[in-house]
Amino acid sequence: MPPSRSYSEAPDGLASVLVEAGFETLPIEFTHAERLASLPPIHRDPFDRILVAQAQVEDLVLVTADRTIPRYPVEVLDALQ
Repeated sequence: MPPSRSYSEAPDGLASVLVEAGFETLPIEFTHAERLASLPPIHRDPFDRILVAQAQVEDLVLVTADRTIPRYPVEVLDALQ
């Protein structure tokens, strides 16, 4: 099992680095909430479930180390590899 990682606060300048790299924020839209309501009860974490719904609606790859999320019909990139 890989070592546990804990992040209590973002490093200084992280937001500007992400913006420069082309990352964008993705607000929760009504269509995401609609998809959330139709997801099977695989995962109990509401934050993870909305991420899955957003990835499905927006046709995005979800980068995660979570071992439950890949059970959803969504493209996943393992963050630990």
